[in-house]
Amino acid sequence: MPALGGSDASLIFLGPASSSISNELEYTASTIGVQTSCKPISQLCHLSAPIGAATPYNCSSGFYGDLQSMTLNSTATSWKANDEHLVFGADFLDDNFTQPYNNYSSQEDRSDISVSPGHNLPSSWYMAVAFRLDFGVKSSNIPNDPEITIPVHGGAAFILRCQVATYDVKYTSFNGSLSHVSTTLANGSVAWLFNSVIPAPGTPSIMITQGTDIAIMGNSSAEIASEWGTQFSRVAVSILAPVYEGRPNLAESTIRSAILTRVPRAPLLGIVVLNIVFAIFGILLGCMALASNSKSVAAVAGGLSIDGLVASIFEDEGGMVEGAEIEKCFSENTQDSAVRVGLHEERTGQWDLVKKTQ
Repeated sequence: MPALGGSDASLIFLGPASSSISNELEYTASTIGVQTSCKPISQLCHLSAPIGAATPYNCSSGFYGDLQSMTLNSTATSWKANDEHLVFGADFLDDNFTQPYNNYSSQEDRSDISVSPGHNLPSSWYMAVAFRLDFGVKSSNIPNDPEITIPVHGGAAFILRCQVATYDVKYTSFNGSLSHVSTTLANGSVAWLFNSVIPAPGTPSIMITQGTDIAIMGNSSAEIASEWGTQFSRVAVSILAPVYEGRPNLAESTIRSAILTRVPRAPLLGIVVLNIVFAIFGILLGCMALASNSKSVAAVAGGLSIDGLVASIFEDEGGMVEGAEIEKCFSENTQDSAVRVGLHEERTGQWDLVKKTQ
């Protein structure tokens, strides 16, 4: 049951459990929602506790009584949750609690929601809710809160004014979370369904009591009122959930995950251009190497070898013929004569290399 926070109260709307929806599914759907905004009005209702047997209040001619009594004095559609706490509620068309939402008495069985008064009722209504808690609240600040009355025999008592609005909700879910939510006020029949189910005996009473247990953990009357409004919306939507049939999605698509990286355009183009230039430069060097004179290179390499150096020094013809094999640089391989090299002592202790042609 998703919740969307607002400035005054959370919008609670009916939706699938998040665990049942794949994160790869993006969809848009329509549903129903409730928003309940509550404020404490104990002082306006003159709530007091003069004696242990009386905790009277008087909000208007349509909502008054005594929280020590089990009877609710109201001209409006009313309900009562009496479990661990005593919670009275009555529904009105106006915030002064003078125009009953529907002229039913609190004793009438309103559990049958198949009969509707028509669509002329508004999409929102006001609730007057009176609480008498059998035990104290958590925060030590509560006894000093002017909107909280402490009865003589203990516990706590307070009264809230709540505005309940019903909506047709359109939302988009992506990657398991809400990406867009839009609302329009629903017609009166939706509000009637919500208003009719709450007073039914059994589960609604228990759920309202549980919501009250959560709300009274607040640190002030304002926090208690805000949280109770949210819990009431959850109760209303939860109870009506089985009544509604599933609706096909307005639109849906399956998203396949892919890892993408955003790279700045200028550096990317620079890298591509430099790689192209490098490739062209390599091709040019290869062509230049192929076009070079390989025979001259071979002759130079041969002349720099040991055999080539010996031939260039001691052979009469210089020992090198361009392009010739190194063996043909020696006269003994090409002529009848041969050159011999030996050591000759020119003077005592001085030797020279001399060559002799044979």
